[in-house]
Amino acid sequence: MEIVDFDDVQGATWIDFWPEEARALVRAEMEKAYQGGTGHFSAFCPTAAGTPKYWDVHITPIRSKGRLEGLLSVSRDITAHQQTIDALNRTLADFTLVKHERERSAVFALGQQRAMELAVTDAPIEKVLSTLTETAETYLGQTIYASILLSDDEGRCLRVGAAPSLPSSFNEAIDGLTIGPSAGACGTAAYTKSPVFIREIQTDPLCAPFVGLADAHGLRSCWSQPILSSKGRVLGTFAFYCRESRSPTKDETDSMGVLLHTASLLLERHHEAKERKATEKALKESEAKFRTIANAMPQMVWSTLPDGYHDYYNDQWYEFTGVQYGSTNGDGWNDMFHPDDQERAWKRWRHSLATGEPYEIEYRLRHHSGVYRWTLGRALPQRDENGEIVRWMGTCTDIHEQRLAQEALQDSDRRKDEFLAMLAHELRNPLAPISAAAELLQIAGPNEENIQRISDVISRQARHMTGLIEDLLDVSRVTQGKISLEVKTLDVRQVVEEAVEQIRPLSDAQGHHLIVDMPPAGLQISGDKKRLVQVLANLLSNAVKYTHNGGNIALESRVREGEVILTVRDNGIGMSADLTERAFELFVQGERTSDRQQGGLGIGLALVKSLVTLHGGRVTAHSAGKGLGSEFSVSLPVVKEKKTPDTSIETNSSTKIDGDLQILLVDDNVDAAEILGMLLKASGYNVYIENHPQKALICAETVSIDVCILDIGLPDMNGIELANRLRHLPNTNSAVLIALTGYGQPQDREATQAAGFAHHFVKPGNINKILALLADILKKKQALKESGFNL
Repeated sequence: MEIVDFDDVQGATWIDFWPEEARALVRAEMEKAYQGGTGHFSAFCPTAAGTPKYWDVHITPIRSKGRLEGLLSVSRDITAHQQTIDALNRTLADFTLVKHERERSAVFALGQQRAMELAVTDAPIEKVLSTLTETAETYLGQTIYASILLSDDEGRCLRVGAAPSLPSSFNEAIDGLTIGPSAGACGTAAYTKSPVFIREIQTDPLCAPFVGLADAHGLRSCWSQPILSSKGRVLGTFAFYCRESRSPTKDETDSMGVLLHTASLLLERHHEAKERKATEKALKESEAKFRTIANAMPQMVWSTLPDGYHDYYNDQWYEFTGVQYGSTNGDGWNDMFHPDDQERAWKRWRHSLATGEPYEIEYRLRHHSGVYRWTLGRALPQRDENGEIVRWMGTCTDIHEQRLAQEALQDSDRRKDEFLAMLAHELRNPLAPISAAAELLQIAGPNEENIQRISDVISRQARHMTGLIEDLLDVSRVTQGKISLEVKTLDVRQVVEEAVEQIRPLSDAQGHHLIVDMPPAGLQISGDKKRLVQVLANLLSNAVKYTHNGGNIALESRVREGEVILTVRDNGIGMSADLTERAFELFVQGERTSDRQQGGLGIGLALVKSLVTLHGGRVTAHSAGKGLGSEFSVSLPVVKEKKTPDTSIETNSSTKIDGDLQILLVDDNVDAAEILGMLLKASGYNVYIENHPQKALICAETVSIDVCILDIGLPDMNGIELANRLRHLPNTNSAVLIALTGYGQPQDREATQAAGFAHHFVKPGNINKILALLADILKKKQALKESGFNL
């Protein structure tokens, strides 16, 4: 607890050490212990020295001769675990925020588009404006109420045009508001043709006549702007009311400007449409005005005759496609679509023409650059007073960026799910031998040699788990900008030597030919030595893992234009063009197979890029293709002149079984196989341990086997294929198949069941259940033997 002077805590109770917000929970769990039960809780509590800590606490009663003597509290520090969870939650929150903002912007754009489309199809102006105000309220939030007031023909007063969320009593009160120098926010804005933003209605002299009305409806501030035509005529006002006393934010001001422009276009067209009905001349002018408005819209606008013949496109269509004016009239438009989309677009368009249903489809439209961009095509029928379609009005909206963003989010979600699955698999692998070792320690005799071997296994696997957790924490620190570098002037040769030293044992174990071209002596860079060694060791480790045994790996160095360039090259499995392009993205990995021979979480290269970038350098990846090796280069400017998580598990003591059950155990994790084999042998079974499928088949040809315990992720031949081969051998054709694997999804269990496995355990596996199952198999074998049958 980091207590320096115990006099400072003299007389304090145990509860006094906990923060106030945790004491009720502590008392409740202590009460459970007083009543004879076991208290258990997890809570935050700093040490006496102020170090922030999270604790997992168990409270048990201490009794003597049936009398309660006191309580025993065992507290375990889970701070690192809690910080890891918090980091993952923050990452997930960031993903959710980005997705929300994109969806919010999409709603804003589509709402304006909908209002424009309604205007183009001559929908009632009230409906058009209501759509616009509803879009504004949806985008700005529930506490904002939008209102559009329209100027009368004489320009003397304002009439309510659209205010769907404001109370009808309020709208009735302001309907007919006089336009003048002291007529509230809206009347004054229309009079001065300038925005009027009132932060506090109750105290602003301009709103003195309206204080009671505002109070009655809970309105505190009003931001009103005049809607002006292209000629400066006042068409009305666009106002926003808020129930808080405040000024608009920059985001609100910007969005209001966009909405104001849209309202101006819509109202101007509305007024022009009214005037066009007067005379034939006005009717002809309406077409020109329509073209003006259509060209002012950000979307591509088009129009057809009732039979679908395209006879009009606005300027945006021709600017986007780059085709000559009139060249896509008729049915020439379909040639502009991607070949894979043409039949689908035609089918959907013919359906709308036949039924009169609105047309809506997403397709790829050829841009003038030659690139096909995703576009949203929409069209509505325009009907006469008899309900007959007289024209189709449509728009094309470039949604390419939105579509790519959506696909990127989906890909990100997929990669996140794959990462979590791989993380579970990678953590289960070291847990299997640790769990088995813990069980073996309980049932094995005091054999010093066995205890040393078990201790070595636990240490190796614990270091492996610590490495995984450290990588996760490094990624979290880098992405949050919390990583700090201990920058010093370094000798590049020393960095290279330490990185090579780290991976040399792994390279030698796989028989690789590692060639190192050392940089010139005295060549210096500025950086954090530990992190730069980590970068090179990561690249070298990848080369070792993704190169078949006996492959060639080279680390080359050269100096060019004030930079040292360190290149790791191999003749391994290589990468596709798509994987090469995304190699440094978080959670991206190459194609996975069930053997998972290479392992990893898909975060190493992302960490490499982040660390190199922090050092002012850059890293690149290159591969000629699958099977043709890979090359990674790190460029750096030249200088001139943890605690391992507690993975112990509680197990019941096992009883040694005397029997003649023959077990074949196959797992490429040597430690896991050895520990489980020792446990099974200590339990009285005859166990044959193999680490490769081919060796397992050789063993099965010489020994009669009763039970096969198989890992699924095996090299060269997965466990399901091995099981099928064993089924066709005389010594194993009737053996009971048991899967012991890190894969535990429903589809994984279905696959093993379909392959003939009788049981499926997920690593690390419940040792007691495995032993109980084997005991049951032995019992059945003995019963059959006594009856005159053999398994």
